[in-house]
Amino acid sequence: MFIDSRLAVVVLSAFLLTCAWGWTPPTYNSTVYNAFANKTLLNPLPPILSNPYDDPNFNTTWINTVCAVRYPSPDNRSFYYLENYESPAAAEAAGAYVTHLHPCGQCSTTRDLSVYMKYSDLTEPVRICALESILNDTWALECLENIGFSYECSVIWLYDAENTRKECFDICIYDYIENVPNNLPPNSTNLNPCLQCDEDKSGPIFKVVAGRTRRDCGLASSINRPPQDIYEVTHYYY
Repeated sequence: MFIDSRLAVVVLSAFLLTCAWGWTPPTYNSTVYNAFANKTLLNPLPPILSNPYDDPNFNTTWINTVCAVRYPSPDNRSFYYLENYESPAAAEAAGAYVTHLHPCGQCSTTRDLSVYMKYSDLTEPVRICALESILNDTWALECLENIGFSYECSVIWLYDAENTRKECFDICIYDYIENVPNNLPPNSTNLNPCLQCDEDKSGPIFKVVAGRTRRDCGLASSINRPPQDIYEVTHYYY
């Protein structure tokens, strides 16, 4: 009886910790992210025609829906559609697989999902591409595509980087020179000043246009985030 009671306490404690601290996202191997990288989207969004950061009235309202992958043929997962659903239950009822929280955007493709799976930290590779944009936007876009991003996702990443350079340059150059860790203090979930500036100044528009973010598709990052902020979704529909 004593052992059973002690076991019950352990199980209850684990349950309460999970509720309080969120969940632990899985990692994915090359078999998974390579499969996602090689799929073809059948209904791409219209291209980005102008820099959204130039629009002072850009609507950053984020609808609380889900973006899902639907395969037209269950026997051939090489081709897919991206579709918005009111809830995970609605997506499942339609035979679709939730790929992230919030509406689909330019980075919702499975190719872009594969990049987030492959790299736990995109800060440094994207920073290198952003530096190239000082000289030539075409070079910067090619740099982002070489990381693995789709073209339209690369475009919004470029605009995000350029806006962050405009709004946060002094803060970020200091953090870069001083090699300030992503989180301050280390192992906390508080962002360093550069990342916080990027989150505040560029994040709201980026999230709406990109659709997919690492947290909203249930992926861990080398940048510590509150576990309860990471959406609980897995990606075994490759």
